[in-house]
Amino acid sequence: MVTPTGTHQGPAISIIVPVFNVQDHIGPCLESLLAQSFSDFECIVVDDGSTDDSRARVLKTIDDDPRFQLISQENKGLSAARNIALDQVRGQAIAFVDGDDRVMCDFLAKMWVALCQSGADWVACGLRFIFPDGA
Repeated sequence: MVTPTGTHQGPAISIIVPVFNVQDHIGPCLESLLAQSFSDFECIVVDDGSTDDSRARVLKTIDDDPRFQLISQENKGLSAARNIALDQVRGQAIAFVDGDDRVMCDFLAKMWVALCQSGADWVACGLRFIFPDGA
């Protein structure tokens, strides 16, 4: 069971964000992670060979926040991007967020509490699609 302890040498949660040609979405995605009420996390962003402005927007958004790390690689696909990040994680738990997702400010807090209280090996949450017209 994962529990919040002081014995682990690293963050509670490692977030993996694969990025491929999502220049219009990656800024808001990372901003939603920067706004988390639960701050004991690291975020590994993997630019999977984007040919648009995604990488520059990642760098602009994460600025100098030490919780964020950017890895760049040639395009190898979603699974390869996640796997390269899995080799780098230090957290007690892993969260996957896609580059075109946005999460609520209490996303990590609620997931962490659910994981710790349930004793489960993993937890999942619902999602809501929001279209460009706001629907």
